[in-house]
Amino acid sequence: MTTTDYSYLQKATPRQIDRLASHLLRRYREKEQKSGLSIVYDITYICNQACPGCCVSAIAYKKGTEIAPESHGHDFQGISKVLHKIRAYLDSRPDLPFFLDFGGGELTLRPDWKDIVRLASELFGRESVGMNTNGTRASVEDLLEIEPYISYIGISIDGLEEYHNRWRKTVEGVNSYQKTMTLISQMIEHPSLRDKLDITTVPTKDNLAQIPDLMRELHALGIRHYSVHRAMQVGRFWERDELLPGKEDYFDLLLRLIETGEELGMNVHLHHSIESIYTALLLGHNTYAGDNIGNPDRKASLGIDPWGRVFFDPWCTVAPWDKLASSSLLDDGMDFEDILRSHGGVQDLIDSYCRIETRCQGCPVACSGGNRIASAAQHIRSTRGLKASAVTRDDLLGALAAVDPACPLYRDGDTFAPPDDADLLDVLRPFREAARGAAQK
Repeated sequence: MTTTDYSYLQKATPRQIDRLASHLLRRYREKEQKSGLSIVYDITYICNQACPGCCVSAIAYKKGTEIAPESHGHDFQGISKVLHKIRAYLDSRPDLPFFLDFGGGELTLRPDWKDIVRLASELFGRESVGMNTNGTRASVEDLLEIEPYISYIGISIDGLEEYHNRWRKTVEGVNSYQKTMTLISQMIEHPSLRDKLDITTVPTKDNLAQIPDLMRELHALGIRHYSVHRAMQVGRFWERDELLPGKEDYFDLLLRLIETGEELGMNVHLHHSIESIYTALLLGHNTYAGDNIGNPDRKASLGIDPWGRVFFDPWCTVAPWDKLASSSLLDDGMDFEDILRSHGGVQDLIDSYCRIETRCQGCPVACSGGNRIASAAQHIRSTRGLKASAVTRDDLLGALAAVDPACPLYRDGDTFAPPDDADLLDVLRPFREAARGAAQK
């Protein structure tokens, strides 16, 4: 019988293990205090960049051309209808924490993007509203104008200058890295913007080694908050298997991220789906949140696409995942509760395919299960090599039980080692001892 190789976990030094345990424990405690509804709402799939790994397959507009309003999906009245239906749902649950994160595409290509942010702030409060941008279109004056209505501004920097410009493929003939870094530098000069700014990076095989040096450049500018997402085989990344980091890559990245963050005094984290796996397996803490709205992970979000359709995960708004789409909030007579709870609705899908009894082939570890989209996409790509256009709804549903490829229990061939494997228990011992020590501090 083939065994899983845990040697990469054993490469961590005692100091790294202590740092990892303290980081994961802190993040675990922060997430334990949060349980509610989080939504990522993409309000356009038009973009001024053409990244080869775009997870929503955003359409790059032609430089100098005017973008028709309908190209963004729906108009301000449509977005208002969606937001008011979410508000009505929250009104029936006054104690439910909520956060709405606007994304795209590049949302600042919409001429009404500021009006959308203001409306969301009126409905939900500024602390419940965030936005993501590539930082090449909006000016610091634009951001100062909407600052009173927002609590989070995420800006993407995907590596050092040469890599970032090659990856971002801007259609406007500018140095994307310098343009975005200039905006970041200007934002840092305003404390109200600086405190809301979070720089994000998507890791690939090609930029992993750059991340610590990128963090140092960002720190020199005054950045305090930095996060690394994860490369997802969705959108244009569906067939870029060669760029996908493996479980060893993610573990090494997590160690270096924590180490560099401590060196620089930055608040850092790796994508919650990966941190939840390590918190459950290495530290022995229960990260399974069965009461969460959406995936059983405290930080998981639902997704809404530019046409108002609701998805159980923000990563599955484009082909082939759009085959799992629920109804649209733009439909008359359809409210958020209906979409969430009806037979075949969002929560019904989650209860059927993402719960602990089914996900990760029934692995009994009390873990959130990582990310179901990453699990299913890896399974379909590695075992069948299908193009997105050839994937059926049944293929997607059947693959949701696969193992998250970032999990140490994962083995090639989409199987996992028993979590009570004797070799693994020996590997876990120093991590759990470190966790006990960190908990006592």
